[in-house]
Amino acid sequence: MKVRNATRPSEVIGQQVTDVETHAERKRTGGEPELGEQAGDTTEPSRPTDVSAEEVRRLGVEARLIGLCLEGFRTLTPSVLRVQVVCGRCRKPTDMCTTSTAAAGTGPSDTDSVCPVCDERLGLRVATSVCRGGCNAVAHILGVNCHPVQLLRSDFEASCSECFDVARIRNVGAGYRKASKCMGCSTKLNLCVEDVDLLGQSVAKWRQVAEEQGEQMNARRQLQDARKIEKHLGLKVGQPLPGKGACKHYGQSYRWLRFPCCGRAFPCDVCHDEQTDHHCEWASRMLCGLCSHEQPLSKDQCSHCGAAQSRGSRSGHWEGGDGCRNRITMAKNDPHKYKGLGTPTPKSKESKVADAHKKRCS
Repeated sequence: MKVRNATRPSEVIGQQVTDVETHAERKRTGGEPELGEQAGDTTEPSRPTDVSAEEVRRLGVEARLIGLCLEGFRTLTPSVLRVQVVCGRCRKPTDMCTTSTAAAGTGPSDTDSVCPVCDERLGLRVATSVCRGGCNAVAHILGVNCHPVQLLRSDFEASCSECFDVARIRNVGAGYRKASKCMGCSTKLNLCVEDVDLLGQSVAKWRQVAEEQGEQMNARRQLQDARKIEKHLGLKVGQPLPGKGACKHYGQSYRWLRFPCCGRAFPCDVCHDEQTDHHCEWASRMLCGLCSHEQPLSKDQCSHCGAAQSRGSRSGHWEGGDGCRNRITMAKNDPHKYKGLGTPTPKSKESKVADAHKKRCS
């Protein structure tokens, strides 16, 4: 029987040191890939720091101040830019604010953020420009995992044309007008901006995406706020609404309507207009008056509990043919009660033949 010789601790330690030295040598010479890298893949992912200012101006979108008027100013340089972007992953719009670019001058600067919807890492590479008389371009912006669509109100630094003092101007945007004097030499200063815009090949496409997704996000946010208000009022699914959904305007309607203009639910359109500051839009969803279950708008029974949403045929009004059709029991203020009564009834063919025979005999 052969017995395996035990390895001494000193030999094990020496072998570990040799392995560590060998690994470090391979790492230094590039013979061994880093942890997490695939062997044979030497292409690194593109990062915003790898893009120069010239490439940003060539590939990015141009931020421009339209109708810029610089009176008494020598230069105008962006300090903090606020940009609305569209996430390249979930296509939801969000706002990003660049860091102060005064220290970087006209060189590129980086800004990182996280999408509030999908947690995607977003980045902006900004190459600023110095605006002078006749030059309206303030910066070029290149998005990383996002697409810039709109330039929001931003901060700028302007220098006086006489004493070269620098002043900070905040919230410059469309329709901005400011007249003042220089604090150093009292030179008259005047800054006017008619409009702002982003110029690029795909800006219009992504701007339309931002508008559509923004409307959906606003509608979702309104619905969430409306349900919080309903929860505060004590409305619970499975329990009847106050008054079983009826109101002083429509006492025979057992439902509440969900209005898309504000996302809130009211017994009728009149109640909506009385309790809000805007006119209602056509509702497409409703809440059952007996079980508070939300469902598409319908005159039929509730799809959850089977309760009738109105009195139906017992109503004294026409209601598009679904209500009362008896002229005797129909309400007097319904126009269908007296419709067609003043029109003479056309004679039949037999009566016309009889009238003609009487004329001939006489």
